[in-house]
Amino acid sequence: MALYMPPVFRKVIELSGKERPNILYIGTASFDKEENFNKHSKKFLSKGCSIDRINVAERDAVPSYEEMRRLVVEWSDVLVCSG
Repeated sequence: MALYMPPVFRKVIELSGKERPNILYIGTASFDKEENFNKHSKKFLSKGCSIDRINVAERDAVPSYEEMRRLVVEWSDVLVCSG
């Protein structure tokens, strides 16, 4: 994934307009696997960004509408979708 490349994750942060944006990770292509989330979020965490995730692969793990709205609309500055 391109997020491993320093110019890419730096540009994502820059485009957010914030020094340390809130990053919301949606691991659709990786089926919400913990190891992929950790790998994809490492660079953002190293730059002081906050990161959260929405799991969507397993019906039981999908958050409520209210929680998704809070994360997507109110909390996140950047949405990162794997795949």
